[in-house]
Amino acid sequence: MDFTRLYYQVLLPVQGLLERERRHSLLLVALLALFTGPLLVVGVAALLAGIFPVGLVVSGLALGTWRVVYPAVQYNYRRHFKQKLIQPILAEVAPTLVYQSLGTLNEIELWASGLLERTGEVEGSDLVRGRIEGVECKFAYVEAYALREDRGRNPSLRQRARLFQGMLFVAEFPKPFLGQVLVLPDHLEPALGHLAQYLQGLNRSRGELVRLEDPEFEGLFAVYTAPGPDAQVKARYLLSTSFIRRLTRFRRQLGRPLLASLNYGKLYLAIPLPANPLDPPLLHSAVDLERVRTYVEALELMLNLVEELRLNVRVWNTTG
Repeated sequence: MDFTRLYYQVLLPVQGLLERERRHSLLLVALLALFTGPLLVVGVAALLAGIFPVGLVVSGLALGTWRVVYPAVQYNYRRHFKQKLIQPILAEVAPTLVYQSLGTLNEIELWASGLLERTGEVEGSDLVRGRIEGVECKFAYVEAYALREDRGRNPSLRQRARLFQGMLFVAEFPKPFLGQVLVLPDHLEPALGHLAQYLQGLNRSRGELVRLEDPEFEGLFAVYTAPGPDAQVKARYLLSTSFIRRLTRFRRQLGRPLLASLNYGKLYLAIPLPANPLDPPLLHSAVDLERVRTYVEALELMLNLVEELRLNVRVWNTTG
């Protein structure tokens, strides 16, 4: 990819439009803060003074208004940013792929990975799908929430806890296989949040530990497989020596937790991230040269997974 040509001929000409919209959105956010900020201060002061009904109503009004209005005031800026910046970058990097800025992976696909709970809500954006090196794949930014009943206060109410936030990559293996293999972080790092608690229970209840003869890999990951005849043999066959070395190398390059699963013919990779790397910044110009380079790198990170893990090499001869 000719990054210099892309930047100066395609992206730089839209800088003026995006910068005007960014400043407009920033002004609206500032006005919103001027409205909700004092309300929140009054609400907290009322709570501290023991005037709970007033404090709860005023605080709830401030927080509710911010939660509803804040995304709305950024909508046009975010929409044009995706159309004018991310879409041309992806068209240059991978012209055969389809990009949907408002699309994401659905709840069933997340559940099928075996890495997340099925019951919950799913939000997200920036769905990319198509064939890379002959391999059908897709990825998107995903926010998955677990819904739990509030037994202490009102059983009819549900609490929403974020279970996962990050990029999820799904690719088909050349030949289907039966069963499931989970590749989880060996040490559940704090960055995983609520997901770490879920995975701890998953380890105990849904699989048996697989020992692999690769100290570096086992220092990063713990592998579990669904119980069954020859389950250990199948897991070791799918996680070949070359595959786990490539996965180890990718994890080292990534520098953050990585979760993976092989489930009935598909590979799932989950990369926890604190924010969507393809979202526009509000406090800085979106078309700054170095910032644009980070968008390109974020897309290439996901697009290169097929080649990095050699999913396009048809050496898989698994049988059910």
